Amino acid sequence: MAILQGCTWVLQIDSDGQCDPQYFPQFWEAREKGICVQGVRTTREDGFIRLIASRLFSLVTYFISGVYIRDSNVPYRLMDSNVLSLVIQSVPEDFDLANIVVSYLFSTKFHIKWVPINFRERASGQSKRNTRKSIQVTLRYISQLQALLKGPTGLVANTCARLNGR
Repeated sequence: MAILQGCTWVLQIDSDGQCDPQYFPQFWEAREKGICVQGVRTTREDGFIRLIASRLFSLVTYFISGVYIRDSNVPYRLMDSNVLSLVIQSVPEDFDLANIVVSYLFSTKFHIKWVPINFRERASGQSKRNTRKSIQVTLRYISQLQALLKGPTGLVANTCARLNGR
């Protein structure tokens, strides 16, 4: 929606209260140093299991792609809308964890500026995934990422071609 409205920058932030808006001034200042500014959760109040899950996705992404992303699924990002528009064209609509692929694409072509954040306990709502569903999503993510990265027509090749032509 922000892209369609012609915004220069897009802020992605969860609405469950875990992302503290106190960090926004740091994000806004850091945008001058990169196309993408992402939070890195240095402290977490949402539980040990969630910490393990985040680290697992960073490691899985690294083992499949060779690219390590410090906090691959963080829901606190400020992104250049022109680049984001090109990046999201490469992510299939049915991709379960599109946030991670967006981080991956930004990190392969651009410098991500990381801002340390505290991730608060969820103030409202609840997770839609139980343990069984989380395992299924993880296995599907592995399969989807492998498929997207394959060959000269894979995700990285297509996205790099789009970005080089911008």
